Amino acid sequence: MNTMARVTWLAVVTLSAIAKTALAATVLPRALDYEDQASVLECFQVSNPVLSDKGLVSGTDIVGPANNSEKPVASCQQTLITYSFQSSYGHPYVSDYSPPSCDFNRVAMNLTVVSEGVQFDRLAIMYLGDIEVWRTSTAEPKSHPGISWTYWKDMTNYLSLWKGQQKLIFDLGNTVNDQYTGAFNVTLTATFFSVKATGEDDQQSPASQIMPISAKRGSDGKSSAFNYPGDTSVSLKIPQAAVRAIVSISATGQSDEEFWETNVPDSIQANATGYFGKSAFREARLLIDGQIAGLAWPYPVVFTGGISPPLHRPMVGIQAFDLLENEIDITPWLGLLCDGSDHTFSLQIVGEKEQKPGSYWIMTGKVFVWTDDGNQTTTGPAPQVTVDPVSLNASGGGDKGGPILYQQSINRSIRVSTELTIAGQKKKYAWNQRFSMKNDGNITNGGNDQSVNAIYEGQSTATSDSSPYFYVGFRYPFVMEITTSNEKDSLKLTTNLEQGMDLTVTGISAFDYGIGAFGNRLKAKVSGSVLQTTRKATASYYQAPDGSRTSGESESHQTYKFGGRGPSSNTTSQRFSNLAPLLYSRDVKVVGDRRVKDDVFVYRSNYKGHPDKMSAGKFVQGFAPVPNPQKPGMAKFMGKGDLASGATENLAVQWQT
Repeated sequence: MNTMARVTWLAVVTLSAIAKTALAATVLPRALDYEDQASVLECFQVSNPVLSDKGLVSGTDIVGPANNSEKPVASCQQTLITYSFQSSYGHPYVSDYSPPSCDFNRVAMNLTVVSEGVQFDRLAIMYLGDIEVWRTSTAEPKSHPGISWTYWKDMTNYLSLWKGQQKLIFDLGNTVNDQYTGAFNVTLTATFFSVKATGEDDQQSPASQIMPISAKRGSDGKSSAFNYPGDTSVSLKIPQAAVRAIVSISATGQSDEEFWETNVPDSIQANATGYFGKSAFREARLLIDGQIAGLAWPYPVVFTGGISPPLHRPMVGIQAFDLLENEIDITPWLGLLCDGSDHTFSLQIVGEKEQKPGSYWIMTGKVFVWTDDGNQTTTGPAPQVTVDPVSLNASGGGDKGGPILYQQSINRSIRVSTELTIAGQKKKYAWNQRFSMKNDGNITNGGNDQSVNAIYEGQSTATSDSSPYFYVGFRYPFVMEITTSNEKDSLKLTTNLEQGMDLTVTGISAFDYGIGAFGNRLKAKVSGSVLQTTRKATASYYQAPDGSRTSGESESHQTYKFGGRGPSSNTTSQRFSNLAPLLYSRDVKVVGDRRVKDDVFVYRSNYKGHPDKMSAGKFVQGFAPVPNPQKPGMAKFMGKGDLASGATENLAVQWQT
């Protein structure tokens, strides 16, 4: 796009601090009566179900009632937040958390939000002390009675934090004034419960200790996120009896970096007026004592106002409500880190030619540490590190104002290896990563139109004496077409967006990626999990010259499959079978604001017809209290019992409005 069109487009779609200006008097949306619930638009993200004390839950639905082995031995609940985020930039919600009185080995969290009016989408981060535990974003509201959404998240991997006193901080920066009227009224509850442990649970036992790589402002009641470029270094002392350590990195581009996957190579930027450069390659890095220890490639999240707002309502994009973190195994570094001294952990983002990115990235990290019960010190030399130089292959070009074609690709790899004595046993440990990107684009219509066809892929493997004990493989396709027309200063966008996420995880990780919810249902032990999802959406969007009137229409379709990982070689592809069962699937189609199809399958579930609905009995001043079972949900179950790959379509029963 040309500069003016680019600015106009970003003013419509960006998830950034555009409206961080002097605030007018805040406006609280009027209370929702019980009768309003039928017309409130329920937004949702297609994601894995979570195990709660009531069974498997997803959004406002109970999709799998608890079987005998899943029924909690004990359970209790706390309301962590009931708060309206209005003029909240720099003013997060802060409270003191104390552990509940009941015994628990699992934690499930329910975030329910209601909003109405006009508002941008906003990023939100939850902390326990200085440690980020969840990164999410909001849906864009509409006029009264507005929208609502409910998202469940398994928080069991932070069990060591939930067992102690914490400063709970929820940072959702928002602006409410005469123009942007939408407050976000948030209810956050946590359910603590105990269920009988399974072999899968034992394999995924939570870390003994979690340490922050953050700005550490929790004691002041502030967000601990880094803004990069900027200082992102901390000093940490790792326990000397550590036997395993993983660093997770959360990195989100904002402002100039929000649409980094649509950026162009530097070689053509001069003619691509209004487009950002440094390529569509972005790499997060972990440095230990100044040396690269591992790499992380972020997922190209498109937020709910991104590209064109109708694309994301009511079904939001992949990861919009739950931004996943990237894991780096730093076990090969334990010989160095377990010396009883402080060591420096730093985070970076780089683009083409290892340049620092534009402004800005929101980053945090944390170290998950597992320790030896016998308290033996881990010893060994510092690892050997081999990392490829950043070498982007870029070609193409065109005249300013004319068609511009470009191609950009890159391959990256790193190897970290050493020999360690852990818990009295000497072994060779290694961390290997390789990544690739291919991103082709076309800019036409004087810079107003752009198409992008990209794919990001990667594999990371941790080995002990050459035997893999942790593996992550991903494949992220991204296809976008945007056509812009300006008539008498009005704006019209016609867009197509296709995104996918194939994610395979095996072995012991910091997160269970959803497999723990099915631990008591599995007939045989699995090595990990596989997720395969594709979302396609089209939309047209119109904005009047003064911005006072907008309209749009859209259609979207998402397929989602999640299952166990069978005993096969590490790869991102898999056909589900008895040894690698399909555990959950969903097929959703949306036209406008209406779901016209929503088919659900849950492994070993006895449900028929519609799932039980989880909805609030009433709304109090716009807040949604803890959901309770009330009425049937909108989804339709495709079948019951076990389901292998080929049977999905045969069992499908379409739900119609």
